Amino acid sequence: MEHPLSESKLILLYMIHEKENIAETDLVDFVIYHMYMDYFTAQNCMDELEEQGLVVKIKSRTDDNFYYTLLPEGDEVVGMFRNRIPHSIREDIRTYAGDSLLRETPLMEATADIHMHDQDHFEVTCHIFDGDRSVMSFEMTADSEDGANSIRNRWLQKGMNVYLNLLKELN
Repeated sequence: MEHPLSESKLILLYMIHEKENIAETDLVDFVIYHMYMDYFTAQNCMDELEEQGLVVKIKSRTDDNFYYTLLPEGDEVVGMFRNRIPHSIREDIRTYAGDSLLRETPLMEATADIHMHDQDHFEVTCHIFDGDRSVMSFEMTADSEDGANSIRNRWLQKGMNVYLNLLKELN
């Protein structure tokens, strides 16, 4: 089945939306198996989605695979245009993404620890982990325990978006 390039990109974005941190091989295998696009179209679309700042491609140190994650802009595109993907294709994607046999991906997560220096100074150490590897960390100081908890809570809510946007700006 042939799809216009824009529909092919939407299919790939929707797949990444349904299965965050999906391995490149799983993504390409799925679209080829279902004959939604050929290998070269899939690779071209993924490169363009990355260039457009809709996805980020991350190389895992643990298994040497590449994984794709949606950036906030990519998530917005999926939200606005998901209905342009035929219902049957969305169902295929949801079924595949929910398959327990789908390769597990390294979990990226934001963490934050609070350390008290003295009664008036608290240090918040914020991290982004890719599996067991720290890919980003920094420290902030707060003058109260409430201030430190506020920094920690905001980092836990927004840290991954901060990290992904930083990667986008640096690339």
